[in-house]
Amino acid sequence: MKRYLLHIILLACVLFTTSCSGANTASVLSPKTVLVGSTPGDAVMKSMLTINPETKVDFIRWDLTLNETEKGVRTFALNIVFGEGQPNTNGFKGGGEKLSFEGVYTISKSQKNDIYELKSETPPMTISLVKLNEDLFHVLAPDKKLLVGNGGWSCTLSRKYPANRSAVLPAWTTALPDDAAGQTI
Repeated sequence: MKRYLLHIILLACVLFTTSCSGANTASVLSPKTVLVGSTPGDAVMKSMLTINPETKVDFIRWDLTLNETEKGVRTFALNIVFGEGQPNTNGFKGGGEKLSFEGVYTISKSQKNDIYELKSETPPMTISLVKLNEDLFHVLAPDKKLLVGNGGWSCTLSRKYPANRSAVLPAWTTALPDDAAGQTI
């Protein structure tokens, strides 16, 4: 019985120390940023990602890796899976279709945010993202305006490993006028 109890305590200690080891911290501190998300498969998105306009696309699943070397070289790898959604699952009929893009990206400043412009030569593609905060990036239309999602998918990509685990969401700071109480806004 003592031996069994000793094994249980030892196992608990091993599990505790591995869970506290900070294994995900390396991803946050590295010069690599991994963004994931799902976007609508509308005509604008298909055009930007060089997907045949005739292809039925319910949504597009993104896996985007941004790399920056010590010398300041910025590269990216974008892998997407798209197609018709498999009912009652989060996947695609037949596994979906896949496309991969590799290239370079630049960062420019707008009034308040950084704009990331990704360019790939083969296949040719240009995608722009606005950095909303350290963890959220939003896909921009070709005219650099925010794309709007639909009832099922947004156009926002998030870090796979959040940079700021204690981020505080902004609070509503303006009180409603007394005469607006109880009204739908």
